[in-house]
Amino acid sequence: MDALINEILNPVLPNPDNFPMRLRLPVIEISSRGSLGKTQLLYYICAVSTLPIRLKGKDSAVVVIDCPCKFDVKRLYVVMRGYAIKQQSFNNQKPLTDRQLHKTILGALTHVHIFQPKNSGQLLATIKNIKPYLYGETEHKHLSGRKKVDCIMIDGISRFIWEDRFHDYGAVMVDEDHPDWINLWGRYEEITNELRAVAISLCCFIVITNIGFNLRYDPDKAPVLYTPGDKLTQYRPAKVTAWHRYYEPWRLDLPTRPPSFTRPYLTHVLPQPWTPFVNVKLVLQRAKDSVPRFPKGTSMLWAIKNRESHLAAVNNGGIVGFADPIGLGGGLQRSVQAVNNGTGNFYLYIRKTEVDVTT
Repeated sequence: MDALINEILNPVLPNPDNFPMRLRLPVIEISSRGSLGKTQLLYYICAVSTLPIRLKGKDSAVVVIDCPCKFDVKRLYVVMRGYAIKQQSFNNQKPLTDRQLHKTILGALTHVHIFQPKNSGQLLATIKNIKPYLYGETEHKHLSGRKKVDCIMIDGISRFIWEDRFHDYGAVMVDEDHPDWINLWGRYEEITNELRAVAISLCCFIVITNIGFNLRYDPDKAPVLYTPGDKLTQYRPAKVTAWHRYYEPWRLDLPTRPPSFTRPYLTHVLPQPWTPFVNVKLVLQRAKDSVPRFPKGTSMLWAIKNRESHLAAVNNGGIVGFADPIGLGGGLQRSVQAVNNGTGNFYLYIRKTEVDVTT
């Protein structure tokens, strides 16, 4: 995952002057179709950001804006403990005792700041007050004010979108001075502007989770990109004619050319100001070797009987993640796909005692 993000944000390009300005601020959106480990990945990022350096952490602070109000601190503790134990096994240092490890994790948790807004207005107010909250006046300065803020996380950014659409005066054609109505476009434009300003002032990156909708592509496959470097003679003609049968019969046995993808793999329901704000889109989906859901026609008795074994197999199954490179340009698309031994993927394993991210 780090290799993918680094390739997108710090590419080796022949002409760096043409590098888009919007890619220089890391804004990472993690999306999937439904519940598929996005929040678990945030727990993992929290562990890496806040644990001390001797445990392969960054010894920093993080800000978590929990829109669905489901961010579980107990689960975060378990993930941090699993990450710390795993890193100790890799080092030759003397491992910490259970008491020392517990104290270390509690110390790191004091620098995880969780906010739970109830609507988009409170979300905007929370973003505006992040810096005053951490670095206010001397007598009110928070303990984390002595640490660097590593990242700002927003879990479930689309949590308030349907309520906001209902109150959008531009959609229902009511008086814009009505106290209950908002300007949907202006509200999310202000949210993105405030996020950008806070991230720049704190020198941190932004991680956001969002629900995606697949409207065009095969949900079980990552998109295969057609690049300008591919030759048309490598593929079967789109429309076979008598000319092809006579002069190029060998092309009739070639595979069909993959489509040229010009739209994102997953779409979202947020208004337009959100689309140019995000520059790294990571998509999560079940790995091919994972256990599928119960098939149609399964009896309730059979499902109950096999529930525990099925759940254990699902928990041991992996989640594959890949970068959606649409909008990054052809050269950057090819370099992103070449990451991690040419797969462009990373793998997420969610277990009872840890969250593991591997290539």
